[in-house]
Amino acid sequence: MLVIFLLALVVGSGIYFWQRNQTVSEPIVVTPTPEATPTEKVDSGAPTKVVEDFMKYTLGTLPDSNIDYETARNLFIEDLKSQYSDDSFVPRFYGIQDGPDSAKFISENISDNEATVRVDVSFGEMTTAWAFLLKKEGDLWLISGFRNDAQ
Repeated sequence: MLVIFLLALVVGSGIYFWQRNQTVSEPIVVTPTPEATPTEKVDSGAPTKVVEDFMKYTLGTLPDSNIDYETARNLFIEDLKSQYSDDSFVPRFYGIQDGPDSAKFISENISDNEATVRVDVSFGEMTTAWAFLLKKEGDLWLISGFRNDAQ
């Protein structure tokens, strides 16, 4: 039984890392952005910038974070804004109680008006992958979904 478990663990790990390497390009270097006031529409630029800003507005455990839930919600499509309308949305959105210690942007894949940004986040010694889904509305990229690949 132990042999079967170990074999499944090795195969599962291999598949995970193989899939992860299929979309990995050079790491994207992200620079800090200026603060935005809650009432202004955030200039969303590239999808990775939107995700970086969103994470800094919602995760106080990250370096250079600046908690601002209202501005973070301005980076959502309308459906998500209504779904996550109160200030307790962060643990429900991410599916976590405590935020990560660090984040490394792995890839940005854009196809027409949709994009996926993959981020590896570390919680101490443990690392997991997150995927943010974005849609372009007008000239703005907005978050339309999220997947925690550890779940």
